[in-house]
Amino acid sequence: MLPTINTRRLTLRMPNLGDAEALVHHLKSWEVMRWLSAPPWPYTLEDANLFLSRTDMLHWAIDTENGLIGSVSVGADLGFWLAEKEHGKGYMTEAVTAALSW
Repeated sequence: MLPTINTRRLTLRMPNLGDAEALVHHLKSWEVMRWLSAPPWPYTLEDANLFLSRTDMLHWAIDTENGLIGSVSVGADLGFWLAEKEHGKGYMTEAVTAALSW
């Protein structure tokens, strides 16, 4: 189980079933989804619930004070995505730096 990590602007935490609707909302954007190799397209609530029910995850949900905005994962590869409206704000650099420091 991954620890919760707090940065200056973000909280990296374990994803949970309460994140399902936000995942579907953010992953409906082709500008986000087109860079990801694993999720199905179009991404549905069923897909989100299946993903979130996994117990072997090395993924952090990335939260701001406004809720879920992305994900970062560590393992054999580094993976990440960020909500389209949050691009260009330095959030992913902050999240990836924290994840890799862990």
